[in-house]
Amino acid sequence: MNYELKIEFLETGDLFFSEQDDGYVHRKTVPFLIVAEAYEGHYEITVGTRKELVLSEGEAFVAPSNTLLSIRHRVNPVSRRMKVRFMHIRATVWNCTDLCDLIELPEKLSAAECRTALRFFRSCRKAGMEPDPLLRETGESAAAMNMLAFLLKRSEPHPQNEGTLLQENLKKLRPALDAMAAPEHSFRIPELAKRCAMSRAGFYRLFAHTFECSPAEYALKQRIRKSAMLFQQNPGR
Repeated sequence: MNYELKIEFLETGDLFFSEQDDGYVHRKTVPFLIVAEAYEGHYEITVGTRKELVLSEGEAFVAPSNTLLSIRHRVNPVSRRMKVRFMHIRATVWNCTDLCDLIELPEKLSAAECRTALRFFRSCRKAGMEPDPLLRETGESAAAMNMLAFLLKRSEPHPQNEGTLLQENLKKLRPALDAMAAPEHSFRIPELAKRCAMSRAGFYRLFAHTFECSPAEYALKQRIRKSAMLFQQNPGR
């Protein structure tokens, strides 16, 4: 089945923290997944309701989109500084469903895995320096796709969507998801069920089982995420 994966937002860069920042806690919820490696110093992070995860120097945390994060920064005790490289990616399936809704990302990447992932950071930064807009965009997208492929190999489907069941469910719901991607759609369940050749009750059950929310709640989440991305890309708005 063709998932039609699309990169909607991509940002990468480096951050530096001094001794005064040791113990600084940043709490936020963002509409994109985060891969952040502290190659000097380390992170202590809580994702959603999970227990705090203490990383070692050279490890990276991986956080899904639209989840409350509590990020504590710890400087290297010798150098008294912290150096970080990060990549933010918003990826959607069929221009509608956030990729993070369909998978369970790994909590972290080991130091060895980060050494492999480093080439994706570097290729993305290198592509960002291309003067030609087309080369720049294709190079950055390729780096982001490689990072996503690297993460997907270390991910699991959500418990309620294991194995081929997820693919089967998405295939059945595809007509409704296509319709819900249209900005003028009213998200009426009878209409969505008809598009999928299903009864109203059957459609509702399958949708709720696949996405753990009602179609109306799902539509609202997508609108909020879209608005959040617009603000992220243009804070002046």
